[in-house]
Amino acid sequence: MAQSYEENIGVEAILRAITGSVGGHFHRGGFSPEAEDPRGEERQSIQPDQVDDKYDQPSDYISTKAGLKQLQINKSSELPFPRGVDGIFDWELVEKCEPSNELDLQWTPPTEPQIQLDEDGLPADHSCNYCQHVVVRSVDLKDTQKIIIAKSRKELTRAGRDGCPLYQFLEWYLYKAEENSPSQFSEITLIFSSANDDPNSLGSMRGEFSDLRPNSRGRKGKGSFGNFSCVAAEFNPASWSIPSRPVDLDVTSHNAYIDGLTWLHSCHEDDEHPNCIPKEELFYPSRLLDVTKSSVKLIEIDEILEKYAKLKYDAVEYVALSYCWGGDQLCRTTSGIVARRKDTGIDASELPQTLRDAIKLTKDIGLDYLWIDSLCIVQDDPADVSGELSKMADIYSGAYVTISAASARSCHEGFLQRRSPSELRKLIIGLPFLRPDGRLGRFYFYRPDYHNPQEEPINERAWTLQEYLLSPRILIYGSWQLRWVCRTEQGSNGGPSGVYHQSLEKLAAKLYSDKTIPLLHERGQKALAEHRVEEAYKYLLQIDDIKELWSTIVGEFTRRKLSVPSDRAPAISGIAKQYARLSGDVYVAGLWARNIACGLLWSRPTSYIPTTQHSPRRSPSWSWLSVNGQVKWLGSAITATSPLEVVSCKTSNYGYLGKPGNFPLVVQGRIRSAFYLKTKPSTLFFFFDIDPSRGFLNTEKIVNPIANEQQKDLALTARAIFDYPINHAETEGVGVVFCLEILAFKEDTREGSSAIDYPAGILLEECEEGLRRVGYFDFEWDNGVWLTLFNGGDKDHDTRRRGMKREAFEKCPVETVTII
Repeated sequence: MAQSYEENIGVEAILRAITGSVGGHFHRGGFSPEAEDPRGEERQSIQPDQVDDKYDQPSDYISTKAGLKQLQINKSSELPFPRGVDGIFDWELVEKCEPSNELDLQWTPPTEPQIQLDEDGLPADHSCNYCQHVVVRSVDLKDTQKIIIAKSRKELTRAGRDGCPLYQFLEWYLYKAEENSPSQFSEITLIFSSANDDPNSLGSMRGEFSDLRPNSRGRKGKGSFGNFSCVAAEFNPASWSIPSRPVDLDVTSHNAYIDGLTWLHSCHEDDEHPNCIPKEELFYPSRLLDVTKSSVKLIEIDEILEKYAKLKYDAVEYVALSYCWGGDQLCRTTSGIVARRKDTGIDASELPQTLRDAIKLTKDIGLDYLWIDSLCIVQDDPADVSGELSKMADIYSGAYVTISAASARSCHEGFLQRRSPSELRKLIIGLPFLRPDGRLGRFYFYRPDYHNPQEEPINERAWTLQEYLLSPRILIYGSWQLRWVCRTEQGSNGGPSGVYHQSLEKLAAKLYSDKTIPLLHERGQKALAEHRVEEAYKYLLQIDDIKELWSTIVGEFTRRKLSVPSDRAPAISGIAKQYARLSGDVYVAGLWARNIACGLLWSRPTSYIPTTQHSPRRSPSWSWLSVNGQVKWLGSAITATSPLEVVSCKTSNYGYLGKPGNFPLVVQGRIRSAFYLKTKPSTLFFFFDIDPSRGFLNTEKIVNPIANEQQKDLALTARAIFDYPINHAETEGVGVVFCLEILAFKEDTREGSSAIDYPAGILLEECEEGLRRVGYFDFEWDNGVWLTLFNGGDKDHDTRRRGMKREAFEKCPVETVTII
């Protein structure tokens, strides 16, 4: 933040010089030129020769560079919070008081507890003078048992420093250097409640704190932290009241094997899993691996179908593998060896460990056939690769089960090895549990969200997203344990129950929903005709939800890594085909025909730091498929209404897999020029002395309006997010871009930090074929400093700026332009 502020100060100095040279004044947003200085001093006119010595530094009532640098040092020395810590607190202000006069107000950052775990991933039993009173009694659960842990942070810290792991654990999670943290004197309590169906069973556990005195900010509050997951080892007396078991670190244990088969049988045979059954006929992969013998043979699907027809078998059941290649696959099938692999097969012992594990697991499940992309696709045959990739949605949707080697970063690591306790990366604490019959057991608790599924190696790769979303059922061999996910339910071999990756599971459920846009539209029209307005509105919201689904999928997909950037289109092609069914729309190079205009409003995260330039081989420039790295749509842009009219879009040859070539997009809309300092390309300037009414096509091109004496003193700034900022940043100079309006100015559009500040659109540059996209713009604040150049005008800065935003494109004629 400090660095961004200093950059703004540098820009301020330049702008003061610019406006001084043309007779104007620079003004930082919030005060008009006539406004009173917050320091009580009269504002002075700014002369160009004063810029270097007077305005090169930020004003002292805002900050100083020294102060900002110290802030950076302080921030960098702060202890990072445990993952998810911001989401575990629920805080309520009780009353505002005078700040406490206690000297010891600062909470010294604690160190992360180092809890030793045994081979089963459980900590040793512990009891000391501090925690010996913490005993959960099943007879007290029905009335909710409360146990006071400490009455001040000092007590918590002292016990932790003396070696009590319980107090170390609680201090680690309670530490939060914000105004909503517990005060120095706060009662810290653990709350235990019974399960709904059994008053003697432990149903939930959470922590609470209640301030006894105000904190340094004069705030006295109370709040909760947790909830915690509780488990008890099998045959331990506590297991009688706590049904969940610890994580099973052995993913090949008998229990894991039984769990896996139970999940599979239940999903395939249970009538309550209709969403897990394909609703249309699917295409088989062209080849499968026969794993019944030591030499794994490659078999054409036609040969298998012929054998099945003679035996009067039903559909071919096969396992699909989802895994990280981790580099080039030396064992991959090529046109020179495909015949030999069909004839003599492949010695399984020569394959990488992940592939060998998949073969073993397929046999354990009781199936004969396995699909692995590197072995079943002829990798050097473009026609075969294209044909199999076009069936990717069917291949994973039609699999009996998909095996996800989630923990393996490469094909050489394997995924069936026993998990190490150190890999659990979680803090787990044991507490005694007293049963009604007097028997003393022990249970363990921990934060269920400390493990982030996004960190699994498989969830860092772009190709594996569609393998996850398209599979109706998956056995996930993760870094912690074995988990099960299907479109109906989830399961795990010990540990926390519930979702594995909530955001992905929601995406999968929506992607395969029966409620398609055409169906919802039909129902909405009928409801509207019958004057059921509220019901019609609900259908409209569901349609918007489906539209936003695509932008969410693209955001997750582009967050992940691709070894080959040109694979961007084929790696999401299977998902795109399924979304076409859901939306009833036509796929247009990463966007959708009915909503191309708003689809153009994708942008980079503002924190994006590129290392490569825009590739001329990647087209069209107007599609997010043309760039590398993450993209997103800000606010509700994807569901907004745009005045931009799409005249034509020639992408019929692009398809789902993407092909090189020119794919022009012809649109009609309002367009005008804007300028930026190459030392800070994130800020655009709209100079109002440039008459936009003549239109973009007829306007005289001005290379450097800032240096032109005819350009007077009024300009409006906007935010620019270039697709590749490195292409537009230099040590000096001014750049020009053309702003195509996609969302027009609207009053009262701000709904929160993620809302779009209209107008908004895309940035274009001229090229031989027409125009190409180079970025996105809107009128959001620029790094928290709202800049506007004034020659005078209204004292109400917000009102003045709002009027200028309205005028930005108001006089621009509608023109036809071609974007390549």
